[in-house]
Parts: sequence; structure tokens; C-alpha cells
Amino acid sequence: MIGEPSGWDRMTLGYKGRLLINWRWDGALAHSAAAVATGPEHAFAYWQQVLSYAETFNQDITSQFARLDPTLQAINSGYEGAYGWAEMTIGFRLPPMLSPDAVARDLSTLAADDVRVRTYGHEQACVAEKDTPLTRALRGAIRAQGGRPRFVYKTGTSDMNIVAPQWGCPIVAYGPGDSSLDHTPDEHLPLDEYLCAINVLTEALSRL
Repeated sequence: MIGEPSGWDRMTLGYKGRLLINWRWDGALAHSAAAVATGPEHAFAYWQQVLSYAETFNQDITSQFARLDPTLQAINSGYEGAYGWAEMTIGFRLPPMLSPDAVARDLSTLAADDVRVRTYGHEQACVAEKDTPLTRALRGAIRAQGGRPRFVYKTGTSDMNIVAPQWGCPIVAYGPGDSSLDHTPDEHLPLDEYLCAINVLTEALSRL
């Protein structure tokens, strides 16, 4: 069982995968009146290619969990003398049907010859079984506390992505709190929900 906030009456069965890309261009500068792309323009052109790649994949897909989601996480540029540079970090949330390696290959192919692309943070999406002794114990424990148990699939990643393939056993993420507040200035945990989740875990463990 992985500790992650989902609400005291909910269990997380799936997390999307992840891939990070560092893109960098280095090249000679030209006069601003010349018809030569600048470093930031090279970066913007590649970002547009990434968006087009994701839009093509996402065509006719309505489920957020099944979509490919790119985010531009950082961009910077500068110059030294007659040479300039531009750099970006792009993050991807990957659906279960896409492997990080496949996306990394595709996006490296999109890059121009004078660009360096480094991929890292390869994490495959994870989807756990719904009906296991673990989920049955948690469902019963949530009902015992007056709740209506529900399953959720999240668009982020967690330790579950890493350990589930290695452990090879029933797995679920559970914990009190609102995951939409994670990593925000308003992140907090209501104490009554925290205490309720303790009762759920105590009851669930006694059922296993």
C-alpha cells in the first residue's frame, strides 16, 4: 500500500507515466535584421512540434488518463560574444499505452541536427487490478466508517510506478487529503479526515 492523498474514501489504482526532456541549441548569432532564426525561435519551433505530436496522439481520446500531456516546464536563452544558446525542459505525462522509450525516440527524431536532446525520468504508467484482497479489505473498511468507496486514476506519478513492477503483488495507493493541493501554497490535511483514514487503515489491516 502506497501512502498518497486521494481522500479517505477513495483508492488510487492508476498513475500516468512520466518523461522529461532537456532540449538545447547552440549556434552562431546573426544580425537581428537577417532572416535567421534566433535561439528562442528554434526553441519555440520545437515546442510547436511537441504540441502537434501530442495533438495527433490525443485525437478522439476523451479520457484524461489516456491522453498524452506535455508541459513546458522551463525555458531560457542567452549569448556569449557572437554565439547564442537556448534551452528548454519539457515534461510529459504518459498514458498506459505509451512507453517512455517510444516517446523519447519520437521526440529525438523531431529535433534538428544542431540540437541536443537528453531524455530522463523514464517512468512507465501503472494500472493495478481492481478486485484483490487488498482492495476488498479497504472497501469494507471504508464502508465500516460510513463511506462509499471509489476508485480513481491519477494524471500524476507516485512511488507506485516504480515499485509495482518490482513487487508483483496487489497494490493500491491510499491516504487522506486532496491531491489537487499537492505542491501548492495551500497544501494541508484536515485533521478529521486524517483520523478517519487511520480508522480505515486499522480496520483494513485487520481484514487481511
